[in-house]
Amino acid sequence: MRRRRTLFRPVRSRLATLWDAVQSSLWFIPGLMSLAAAALAVWLLRLALPEGDAWGWLEAPAAAPSDFVATLLSSMITMATLAISITMVVLTLAANQLGFRLIRNFIGDRRTQVGLGLFLATIVYLLVVLRGLPPDAAARQAAVAVTGATVLVLASVAMLLFYVHHLARSIVADTLVHRVGDQLDAMIEHFLPDLRPEQRQHPRSIATHADAVPLYGRESGYIQAIDYGLLVRAACEGNCVVELAYRPGHHILAGGVHARVTPPEALTPALEDAFGEAVVVGPERTPVQDLEFAFRQLVEIGLRALSPSLNDAFTGIAVINRLGRSIATVLRRPSAERGFPDQDGIVRVISPVSTFQGLVDVAFHQIRRSAAEQPAVLMHLLETLAQLAEIARDPERKAVIAEHVDLAAEAGRRVIAEPRDLAALEARRDAAVASLTRDEPVSHKDGLR
Repeated sequence: MRRRRTLFRPVRSRLATLWDAVQSSLWFIPGLMSLAAAALAVWLLRLALPEGDAWGWLEAPAAAPSDFVATLLSSMITMATLAISITMVVLTLAANQLGFRLIRNFIGDRRTQVGLGLFLATIVYLLVVLRGLPPDAAARQAAVAVTGATVLVLASVAMLLFYVHHLARSIVADTLVHRVGDQLDAMIEHFLPDLRPEQRQHPRSIATHADAVPLYGRESGYIQAIDYGLLVRAACEGNCVVELAYRPGHHILAGGVHARVTPPEALTPALEDAFGEAVVVGPERTPVQDLEFAFRQLVEIGLRALSPSLNDAFTGIAVINRLGRSIATVLRRPSAERGFPDQDGIVRVISPVSTFQGLVDVAFHQIRRSAAEQPAVLMHLLETLAQLAEIARDPERKAVIAEHVDLAAEAGRRVIAEPRDLAALEARRDAAVASLTRDEPVSHKDGLR
C-alpha cells in the first residue's frame, strides 16, 4: 500500500535542533571561513611565481614582504574590532527596541555571518602567512601569498562598507518585519503542505478511550522538536497507537501526562525510552517544528512598537499587514494533519497541531489589546480582517475571523470618544461583516451583532 504524505517528514529531532542552533550562531560560518583561509595560506606559501617578466607585477615588496604582511595584519585587526563593536551596538539597540527574542534573527543572518567571517578569515590568513614566511624570503617566493593577502584585505574593505550598510538597514523595523515574515511564509509552506483530499489523514482521538493509559514524561522545558518517524516505528513494534498531549512549542513539566497509549499492555519501558529519545526538550522555543514561533516574533515587534515607551503606530500597522499576508496563505491551505501512519497506512501517532483559530489568536489578540488606545491601529486591524474575510471560504474559519472583527470593534467602542473616529471604525467593521456574509450568512453566535 502506498504510504501517504504526512505533516512532518521523519527527521532526527535532536540533529535538527542541533543544526538550528549551529546555523543561527555567529561562530559556525566564520569558523569555517577561517579554516579555509588557513588552508589557503598554507597552500599559497608553497607556490612561487614562474620565471619570466610577465609575472613581475605580482611580485611582493622587494624590501621586506613580512613587514608588509604585518602592516596589513595590524590594519585588519583594527577593522575587525570596529566591525564587532558596531555589531554589538546594533544588537543592543535591536534588543531594546524590537525585542530580545529577535536577536536570533540578527545573529542568524547569513550576510552578517559572512561579513564577520571574511574579517576573521583575513586575519587568520595573514597570521599564517606571516608565520610561514622565511626571514630571508625573496620577493618572487612570497609573491603569491602576499598577493592573496592584498586581495583579501581589499575584499574586507569593500565588505566593511556593505556590512555597515546592512547593519544600519537591519535595525529598521520594516526590514525586520519583512525578514521575519519571509521566514514565517517558509514555515507555513513546510508545515501546511497543500495535500490532495485523498492524502489527508483524519484520525479520531484515543484520549477518551477507557483503556488508554498515560505516559508520563521525564523532562521539563519547551518541546523543541519531535521525531515522529521514531515514534511511529516504536508504536509499530508495540502494535499500539500513541496520542501526544503536547506539540512542539508547548512547555511541559516532568512527571506530567505527556501522551496516552492504547492498548495498555503496549506501554513498556522500551516505548517510554523511545518517547524520551524522540521528544527533544530544551530551555527555549525554536522554529524547528513550531509554526507559532515566527507568528510570536512578529507579534513581539508589534507589541514593542505599540508600548507607551515607543508609541509607534506605523510599525504596528506594518506588523498587522505582514501577519495578514501570512494568515491569507494559511487560509488557502488545508488544516494541519494530526495523524502519522506507518508504511501500511495505519495511523500510529496522533499529535496536536496548530489550528487556524490558534494561529489567528496568536497573531491578533495581544496586538488588539495593546492597540486599544490607538484608533488608527484598530481600524487597520479591521481592514485586514475584512480582506481576510474576502478570501475565507470555510464557515469555521469565517467564524474565527468574525470573532476577531467583533473583538476589535468592541475594543474601539470602549475607548474612542471622537464621533468621527467612531464612525470610521464602524464603517470598517461593517465592511468586514459584508465580506463575511457575501457568500453565505453568518449567524449572530459567530460574534457579529
